[in-house]
Amino acid sequence: MAYANPVAIGDFNGDGRDDIVLQSAYGGAYVVWLMDGATVLESRTILDATSAYGWHIAAAIDLDGDGKTDLVWRHDDGSAGGWLMDGTTIRAYRGWLQPDTCWAPVTAGRFGGQAGILWGCLDYANGPSNGDYGAWLLQGLDITEVRSYGLAQSHWRAYP
Repeated sequence: MAYANPVAIGDFNGDGRDDIVLQSAYGGAYVVWLMDGATVLESRTILDATSAYGWHIAAAIDLDGDGKTDLVWRHDDGSAGGWLMDGTTIRAYRGWLQPDTCWAPVTAGRFGGQAGILWGCLDYANGPSNGDYGAWLLQGLDITEVRSYGLAQSHWRAYP
């Protein structure tokens, strides 16, 4: 894949080494490279150009605690979802948000040891965020807890 842009890094196969997700600069397809240092051990398209249209990786995090990095996705229409990964294989997936919502994943991390996603309500007319934030704690693709943080101070912004 010539002229690809790296969009996520994580240990997708659990071997203790970082791997790379690339997006084609031409067609939008997404590819996972399983790495050993600077050597590509395996390369596989996980989302072809036609299916990838409008989808963007929002976060790469181990959602289910299996030691392998998973993916959080956001679509231009407001949809969002997650994939549990095993190397270059998608083990499971789930859509979380329907189109036409202002909410978008801002970042992901471990909150009290549990995988979580920080969400921000985007206001496309007035800027990157209107100040509403919330977090989902996850076990795999299941939402186990939802927290709402309300409006942040006007000078604070989170950018997805």
